[in-house]
Amino acid sequence: MTCEVSWTGNDSGDDAIIFRSTVNDPSTATEIGRVWAAQPVIFDSSVVAGTRYYYWVVFVDGSGERSSLSPPASACAADFGQSCSEAPALPGATDPVPGASLLPFQREAGNTQYQPLRQPRLASEARQAPVYHDGTHLFVGIDQGEDALSDLEAAGASSSAGSETVVTPTGSTYTRVRKSQRTAILERGDWTVRHAAVSEERAQGSASEWLAAYLRESAQVERVEDGTPVVLRFTSPPAVRFGGAATTAADADRLIRAVQIVNASLPPAWRMEMPSGVPEEAPVPQDGIYVEFLPSSDFSGDTLGSTNTAYYSDGEVSNATITVNKGYRTHEERGAMHVLVHELIHALGIGHVPSSFRSIMPSRLHNDDDMPLSLLFPLDRAALQALYGRMEPGDAFDDFGAWTDASTYLLGNGDHAAFGVVWRNGYAEPWAYGYLPEADLGDNPDLAGTVTWEGLLLGFTPGAEPVAGAAELDVNLADLTGNAAFTGLEAWAVDEVPGDTGTGVVWGDGDLHYGIAVTGNTFVQTGDDEGLLTGAFVGAAHEGMGGVLEREDLVAAFGGTRD
Repeated sequence: MTCEVSWTGNDSGDDAIIFRSTVNDPSTATEIGRVWAAQPVIFDSSVVAGTRYYYWVVFVDGSGERSSLSPPASACAADFGQSCSEAPALPGATDPVPGASLLPFQREAGNTQYQPLRQPRLASEARQAPVYHDGTHLFVGIDQGEDALSDLEAAGASSSAGSETVVTPTGSTYTRVRKSQRTAILERGDWTVRHAAVSEERAQGSASEWLAAYLRESAQVERVEDGTPVVLRFTSPPAVRFGGAATTAADADRLIRAVQIVNASLPPAWRMEMPSGVPEEAPVPQDGIYVEFLPSSDFSGDTLGSTNTAYYSDGEVSNATITVNKGYRTHEERGAMHVLVHELIHALGIGHVPSSFRSIMPSRLHNDDDMPLSLLFPLDRAALQALYGRMEPGDAFDDFGAWTDASTYLLGNGDHAAFGVVWRNGYAEPWAYGYLPEADLGDNPDLAGTVTWEGLLLGFTPGAEPVAGAAELDVNLADLTGNAAFTGLEAWAVDEVPGDTGTGVVWGDGDLHYGIAVTGNTFVQTGDDEGLLTGAFVGAAHEGMGGVLEREDLVAAFGGTRD
């Protein structure tokens, strides 16, 4: 059940904090969310049917000064599967701007705690995109972070720029300068599409300098002759196996998810596989990565995990053994996943970095609220992409070639799903998200037979050419199988804005088709065309769907609305 609460937009750059109570008394209200004030809407999915709620909005400027409370708006939750009655506009409110009722491009500020979506995962799904939630939003792919898309959310069809000084919880600071150029906004059916080139810089250095500093700090060996830090890495994608005296089914499931999260940041040809979903002894001779879950008595102090990497003199990693203290399970889900993801990155050749880096790789658990839901920060992802996409074992830490501050975004959103792909330094990162459903798709009492969602796909080719086309998903609720079809696929020149249907050139043979299988509120491909398809159903009553498609010739994201 979801209620939409809106207010008069504020384009000053302020934040808006929303408070809620079941009585018309602001002293009893509690905070339920914080968003950018220029986005004059929030969706409250924690309401109870038949209960009247009162909402207030407070604006907070860059210095922390707060406005007085707005007059209350009220809204009443509706029954499952139906829209919530609209909250009355606040006094002085104008009609919503076009697109204001759409799901925002960016995930709204709120809970930053990663939570798994479904159990158990299958080892065969280790190369699929990760799927997770934060209690409100359901996410597929790589979370770009709460602030990554904020300028694009507000940008009109012209250039914009902004800067701010950010102080992290560890006390370090950096200045972020973001410039949005050639931003184009267009409508394709019921979907709003944005195409934008974005430049992000830090006052202390370029993206290339930060990446070099990260790889220098994380280097685990140096050249004997001159002391230059050099990189370690595998020369073929490692298989991940697991076992140990303390292994449980929950550990296996969590490890599969951790592999998915790390894989999402590796070049596609380097994604790790898990040959088995059951515990086994370490292989002899050992190869790949072996994860061993052991009793706490085998560890000293508060150590939760450690990695031993075996490598040759030329920097090639032979194998790696990760030992995990079963006490890692006592941490909340994000903390437990943090341990596994952190150690997997060690096994791939990256050591610790100082806490001044926004990274998952400092030696202590990271507690920053700005940590992406998918756990890896942009610098962590860039390091994996550079290490396994551009470097060889034994290369100097800065031998990764040109690495720029430029990104190109393709973003789409509608009433129930938002999705996008960013192209950066030769790599594409896709994602899709929406609101967490109230029940599994198969348990929705208002749906029967075959259900169809229709929408849009946006993506990039390996040459950075934008691709767009129609997306359709059909599911037979009797057996939870179906088909995904992407048709009318067209490509445009690099940096060209995807236009109306018929204005591009046919991409490939113009269509892709996949059989799918549904589990809970997620789906994956079962056959037909090549590629990894991972998606989820979103909205309280499964009003939308979204997902990502990853192939050698196309990386894309898509969304759809139920017919």
